Amino acid sequence: MAALKIGMSKAYDRVRWNFIEYMMISLGFNSRWVARIMTCITSVRYTSIGDCFDMDPIIPDRGLRQGDPLSPYIFIICAEGLSLRLAYMERVEHLHGIVIYREAPAVSHLFFVDHCFLFFRANMDEMAVIKEVLEWYEEAAGQKVNIQKSSMFSSCVSVSDRDLISGVMAVGPPDKHNSYLGLPALVGKNKKEIFSFIKDRVWSKIKGRNLKFLSRGGGSVNAELCYERLSYSSLGRDQESKKGVCWARCEKLCIPKKFGGLGFKHVREFNISMLARQAWRLVSVENNLMAKLFKAKYFPKTSFLEAKLGNNPSFLWRSIFEAQTGARIRVGNGKATKV
Repeated sequence: MAALKIGMSKAYDRVRWNFIEYMMISLGFNSRWVARIMTCITSVRYTSIGDCFDMDPIIPDRGLRQGDPLSPYIFIICAEGLSLRLAYMERVEHLHGIVIYREAPAVSHLFFVDHCFLFFRANMDEMAVIKEVLEWYEEAAGQKVNIQKSSMFSSCVSVSDRDLISGVMAVGPPDKHNSYLGLPALVGKNKKEIFSFIKDRVWSKIKGRNLKFLSRGGGSVNAELCYERLSYSSLGRDQESKKGVCWARCEKLCIPKKFGGLGFKHVREFNISMLARQAWRLVSVENNLMAKLFKAKYFPKTSFLEAKLGNNPSFLWRSIFEAQTGARIRVGNGKATKV
């Protein structure tokens, strides 16, 4: 199998207005609603600022406005066109997505804002289909694939075959130092070493030079903002210079302010609460792709609340499984309760 990570160049600025209208009509939106949305999109005008007072307004014929609360939703509708095209190719068996476990649904693509992950069998035929679909999307929607932001992952594929397949779209292998949303794109087994840069970055902010000009109260606010992004057993003064604020132990720092503490958050408990939201999706939304994948691999015959950690679990499942510790089952009317 192979995975192609692609990024779109100036995704918002290149969207064609006629493609937006076509997609909304194809998805079944009311014609009056489509007309109103298109009026909002096409009524934009740009005026020059400075010495160009005699210039006429600039009237664009494509693109979505950055910062407009409507733009992300319109962009998702445009991306739905690419998703439907890939799903059609998978339905006619021109593409074959990745299957992580028996009885799990095949996944052919994942979208993250202006980035896409496309999964296919590592051969020339399916790579040619991927290229054809992307060329169709570029022509229809006005998008442009950024080759510099694109890379190809592969497993159980020889180096010569990988180079031959990636050469179809002129993309290279991923850089091990590449990051996405500030986090490493490739995560191995040694999580402590990979994420150590986060600890170093936050600690440098805590003891930065600007703290010399802050009061004790200002320093505590700065430390609180940094501490919420970092898990320390204690925060102390700089051991080299013997200067700085001598903080109390973590247990005392995390006491609420109304009880005499500083109100710092327990980072681990806060992280567990965020993971519990994902666990709730596994329980309440059965038709979700994530829920289908986890259920097929980790609890095919039970619910999440009855699931076991299992042998050789993934890092993601091990993290979500932590939220099961404090979970409780509400009986309700008793119809879904086994006796």
